[in-house]
Amino acid sequence: MKTERLLPLLVGILLLAQAVLALLSWFLSATSMEGSVRTLISAEGVRWFCATLTHVVGSPLLGCLVLLAMAWGTVSRSRLVAPQTHTARRRLALRMAVVVLLVCLALIAMLAFVPHAMLLSATGHLWPSPFSCALVPLFCLCAIAVAAVYGRASRAFLSFADVVRSWAAGVVSASPLLVLYVFAVVFYASLRFVFQ
Repeated sequence: MKTERLLPLLVGILLLAQAVLALLSWFLSATSMEGSVRTLISAEGVRWFCATLTHVVGSPLLGCLVLLAMAWGTVSRSRLVAPQTHTARRRLALRMAVVVLLVCLALIAMLAFVPHAMLLSATGHLWPSPFSCALVPLFCLCAIAVAAVYGRASRAFLSFADVVRSWAAGVVSASPLLVLYVFAVVFYASLRFVFQ
């Protein structure tokens, strides 16, 4: 099934589930003796929804999705993963990309894996630590750097503007996922509000 058909179907299901949850929460709160269920159709529920909507949608997961989309846009537009003939320019571009990857890995190792590294926790552990919180951003930045260097060396990118356009193209290609994310995360937060 194509994205053009699947996205409206999934969003419609999530909107219907949100409406059912609102009615179900109202019914359960009316019949519950303990008051363990909160309703979305109340002053408290409406205040909660309006006050937390942007906070719920703007979670760290959204940041990770946007960074992953930008990285994918750079990798795909650079033609790093596309099958191509092995020309001298492509071999040089691959060598340059490998060097950039090794530099990225060395920087990450110095920031996280040596004693008293900057990205370790205050107790010196990797989990939880700034390093563990930054795994996705670090991966995305490395992928962007490697793909940008490869794309520039192989002439897939003719300028820095082409690299920036690849970031935007990645976000555009991930836009159906971002729309779906908004409705899914709002439904999940509503479930937590009702049954918490």
